[in-house]
Amino acid sequence: AGTSAELGSAVKGWTKGQRVTFDSTVYCGTCWYCRRGEINLCDNRRVFGVSCDQYRQHGAFAEYVAVPAHILYSLPEQLSFAQAAMAEALSIAVHAVNRTPVRVNDSALVVGAGTIGLLVIQMLKVFGCSPVIAADIDPRAVAATRDNARRNHVGPLIRAVQCDGYRAPEIRRSAPFDLIAANILANPLCRLAADLGRHLSADGVAVLAGFLAADGVRVFSAHRRHGLRLIRRIDIDGWQTLVLGRKA
Repeated sequence: AGTSAELGSAVKGWTKGQRVTFDSTVYCGTCWYCRRGEINLCDNRRVFGVSCDQYRQHGAFAEYVAVPAHILYSLPEQLSFAQAAMAEALSIAVHAVNRTPVRVNDSALVVGAGTIGLLVIQMLKVFGCSPVIAADIDPRAVAATRDNARRNHVGPLIRAVQCDGYRAPEIRRSAPFDLIAANILANPLCRLAADLGRHLSADGVAVLAGFLAADGVRVFSAHRRHGLRLIRRIDIDGWQTLVLGRKA
């Protein structure tokens, strides 16, 4: 997020000095997917920042970055640059929870309390999940989760524990969970597949994210061996999300 420093000669509808943010995906607007409105699957897409090598566009950490006008969004004055910089990350969390059958008072476990994990926790709170437990191997992530819960006055509803996967007494006491959201890499997802199966309720749903689409078959196979079936697969910019449930 920032202000537009310069405008190309063909740019219309934008002014110099305007407060803006932008979608990280640069899409062509003309391919088959773009014409269907599925710009995240654009045949010619480039992605600023975190992406797999196939789509990566460098420059997002530079002081100045040139982006096409069609991926810009104007910012209202009351929205700070710090808040606007979180817009895309928050949209990922909102989308993930919206695509998951979440019910009021569902118990939830979030494995991986990084940036997206923290935002997923906030969305689960908005949707009425209780209790919500967050687990992470990194003590800094656990501390950030606790601080976030305190600042948002929901400390009693959100508990954060430091552990590798599911190895915490708090998790064992609270299982089984109606929802398990794991935003970690493919190798730990596969390693923890059996634990996920043991901690998910009979009608529960698991959302696995944070891994490359190329690893999707391996991740799903590891969980299928422990009684889980595929409900939905979502592919975006070389990354994959799996929504899993118990086998009927």
